[in-house]
Amino acid sequence: METVLQEIEVDKPLYQLFPGMTKQEIVNRALMIRKEAMEKESPHRCVEGLFFLKETLYRNSFNAEAFPKDSLPNLRIFEVGSCFGVALRKLLLDGASRSNIFGIDVSDTFVRLGYQFFDDKASFGDRIRVLNVLADNFFDVVREWAGPEPFDVVIANLVFHCLPDHNDVLAERAYSLLKPGGVLIGQTAAYSKDTDEPFVFGMGPRKAVLHSENSFKKLIRSHGFQTVKVNFNDHPMEKEDIQWMSRHYAFDEKETNGLSLMSFIAMK
Repeated sequence: METVLQEIEVDKPLYQLFPGMTKQEIVNRALMIRKEAMEKESPHRCVEGLFFLKETLYRNSFNAEAFPKDSLPNLRIFEVGSCFGVALRKLLLDGASRSNIFGIDVSDTFVRLGYQFFDDKASFGDRIRVLNVLADNFFDVVREWAGPEPFDVVIANLVFHCLPDHNDVLAERAYSLLKPGGVLIGQTAAYSKDTDEPFVFGMGPRKAVLHSENSFKKLIRSHGFQTVKVNFNDHPMEKEDIQWMSRHYAFDEKETNGLSLMSFIAMK
C-alpha cells in the first residue's frame, strides 16, 4: 500500500503527544506502526486509514459534555477498544489524572505498538491492558485493576460496528461500569435510513454492523440508558472508506445511504 507522505495529515492537537518531533518523523513512525499492525492483525479501517493521526474522540460533538474541563482531573474514565491509545493519552494531556484512566484492547499487538508509537512505556505505565470486553471474567479483572468504584465515563469509540453479534453485551457492560449520571461516548458506523433495524453485512466470521439513529437508540435504551443523543455530521464516510468496506466485507453501498461515523453520547 503506497501512501504519499505529503498527503498524510496529522491533527495539530496531536503534535503535543510527540514533543520535539517533526510532522515527517511522526508520519514515518505511524507508517511503521501501521505496517506491523496490518501484518499481524485482521484488517481495520481505522488503522489502514491512519485515523489515529486524526483522533476522532475529540472531534465528537459531545466531547465537551462528557469531559468538562473543570471536572476532568476527577473523572474516572474507562475505554473499551483503546487500539494504540491515542484518546487516553490526549485526555491525560488535557488534564485527566493518570490514576483515573483505564483502557483495554483485545489485541496485544495494538497495545504494544501504542507504547512503541508514543515511546512512553515508562511515563504512561500500564494504563492500557490486554483484555476482551466479552470475557467471562471481565468485571473481576477490571475491579482487581481499577477498584470497585464505578466510572464517570466509558469510551467505546469505533467498537460497536466491529461486534455485530455482541452489541447487547457491550452496551450492558458499559452500563454496568458507569455510576448513576455517568456517560457512554463514542462513534460507530451508521447510515441515515429511517429504520429500527441495524444492517449487518460481511462474509463468514468477518462481519460488521451499520446502525441507524433509531436502531442505535433502541439498543442503548434497552440496557437502561436514559438519554441518548447522536450526530451524523462529525465524520461522513469518504469514498475510500466505502471502497475499503467493499473489499473486506463484500459491502454493497447501493443497499444503504448517508454513511457516517455517527457520534453518540448516552447517560445512565
